[in-house]
Amino acid sequence: MMQSKRMSPRLPRSAIAVAGLCLSLASAGVTAAQAPTAAPTPTHPLDPERVAIARQIFDEVGAANLQSMSKALVSNMEQAMLKTVNGIDEDRKQALVNAVSDSVSFIMPKAVDATVDAMAENFDTAQLKDVLSFYKSPTGRMMISKMPVIMQQTSATLMAQLPEMVHQMELRYCAKVTCTSSEQEAFAAISERVKNRTPG
Repeated sequence: MMQSKRMSPRLPRSAIAVAGLCLSLASAGVTAAQAPTAAPTPTHPLDPERVAIARQIFDEVGAANLQSMSKALVSNMEQAMLKTVNGIDEDRKQALVNAVSDSVSFIMPKAVDATVDAMAENFDTAQLKDVLSFYKSPTGRMMISKMPVIMQQTSATLMAQLPEMVHQMELRYCAKVTCTSSEQEAFAAISERVKNRTPG
């Protein structure tokens, strides 16, 4: 006689996708190291003057955060890779960690160049000069110095709202369809996991 298997609670793909986003935010935090959307390739040569001004802007605004961005990206990738390749010895773990770090160092200059080119593509010379003047001003420099704190506060606020976000997702989903007990259990499990990963 076949034994019945206890089925895991299941949700539709759309609900699972949103839940996955919640868990990703809760576990990794909201960082500048999130994967960017690929910038379109310029259809014409970029104005060298605009590129030069855009690079100055990046040096003023982005360079100070580049190291922390790199560290965050390395940390997230290391954790993801090590979870994927369980059971390897210490030498292989260290080799994997080094490979991740070296690879991030390799791609970072390309990311910087892409950012600079995107600014030069999307702003004209006068606009770029205005932006550069602002960030070189006392107010602009203060904004740059305070932005990491602002982003941390924003991240903390968003993470604190994740349990309510899951609850609202359940309310809206169950208002459109008749939720099964299995689906309700799944939402409860997701909510509990989010609460456990949310500070405070």
